[in-house]
Amino acid sequence: MENFKIISEFKSYKTFYLISGILIIPISLRFITKISSIEYINVQSLISVLLGFFLVDFVVKSSQGLFSFSSKKFSDSFSFVIFILVSFSFSLFFSILGVKINFYYFILSLLVISNILFFKNEEKLNRKLLQLVNIFVIYFMNNFINFFIYKRQEIAGDVDRWQYPNTTKIFNNNLIDVFANPIDDLGYWYINLLVLANFYFAFISKIVLLSSEFIPLQIIPSTLLILFTMFISEIDIKNKTKYLIIFLNLLVLMINDWIRYLLIDSFMQEGVVSLFFVIIFYNFSQIEKLKSIERKILYTIIGFFIFSKLFIGTFILLMPFLFSKSKSWSSSIKEYWSLGFGLLSLISVLIKYPKTNINEFPLTINFSNIPKIFSYWIEDMLFMYIILFSLLFLIFYIKENNFKIPLFQKKILFLSLLNFMIIMFLYSTLWSSGEEYESSYRYYLQVYYLNFLLIGTMINKFLVRR
Repeated sequence: MENFKIISEFKSYKTFYLISGILIIPISLRFITKISSIEYINVQSLISVLLGFFLVDFVVKSSQGLFSFSSKKFSDSFSFVIFILVSFSFSLFFSILGVKINFYYFILSLLVISNILFFKNEEKLNRKLLQLVNIFVIYFMNNFINFFIYKRQEIAGDVDRWQYPNTTKIFNNNLIDVFANPIDDLGYWYINLLVLANFYFAFISKIVLLSSEFIPLQIIPSTLLILFTMFISEIDIKNKTKYLIIFLNLLVLMINDWIRYLLIDSFMQEGVVSLFFVIIFYNFSQIEKLKSIERKILYTIIGFFIFSKLFIGTFILLMPFLFSKSKSWSSSIKEYWSLGFGLLSLISVLIKYPKTNINEFPLTINFSNIPKIFSYWIEDMLFMYIILFSLLFLIFYIKENNFKIPLFQKKILFLSLLNFMIIMFLYSTLWSSGEEYESSYRYYLQVYYLNFLLIGTMINKFLVRR
């Protein structure tokens, strides 16, 4: 019997390494051929990533102080995301009421209260010392700001046109300034409404810059790389699979200049929304272990993710359908009704700060953009290789599970396919003439990290003893 277990385990590891090799080796070879031309690999970027660890850890420990009353301790990455959403919700609440609170004092008050609670309630001395180290490093960053300033021409015009201006407005004043004094959005009403990512960049920038004026620093989006690594280290898969996914993500980011730019090297929104969403998605089922009032509060906070980006923000409203164990509509509504506060807040903002120059998108049916989208996507061979591998491996995975897909993977596949179908639908109807089809690539990247979670949990199967 023992020999049978050893043989079974050996076969599992053999399959794991075979699948991992098929996925990683071609990508690694591509990385080797391109490494000399990767501009991101430089002293400034490497130090930015290193210091990003202290920033993320500082926010994590601050969040743990603020949430020290909770009956359950959540993962560090989830605590981080909830802390940002709590800050956003307060700022949004003041905006709806028309109350102007200087962003510096707003963030300072929140962090001071959180850290007082942290140092008061934290029992481990080493964690208190680590938070003091984080504070010292942040002070150090503030004294060497010039070293981390972006000195380049932005690849995406959206950064200078929309992302920097809205982030600056939040940083200098608060969220209310974006709503009350919107920048010219060229009729795209959501530019000045879906600003969670702008708020995140302003929030982290304020921690680093303190009372200085807003300057785009490379450290700020680099925190997303740290946050993703932290998230993967926390999920329930074997360590070998965690290392594989972290390594794969690094390879993709280094090889693909455009994906790297969107996710960890600019103030574009895709990195924030795709990472925040997968962290919320993975931890959503843990909320049911809280007390009733705590669950309602947390659902309310998560509901503000709707301010993130077009249609992935609305995916947050699908969570009850994906995770509810109740078969009764009345029970589900009773449990998840507070999730709708985010949507009500969005409507409230539209009422208080109405849009007047909304673009008209006539409902037409034109499928000519679809072949253009596929042609554009196929140009990225790395992107297509990972998709092809994922599709073939999914078929193999389903076969290994007796042609059944486990529930967790079903949820991921549903959201990934839904995202894809919405893209195809919009670019063949409402956006068939008013939008650049190249932007479809960015919308698909909204589930970038969700798809990595799918790959990781599927490959992990072959490290689990059968």
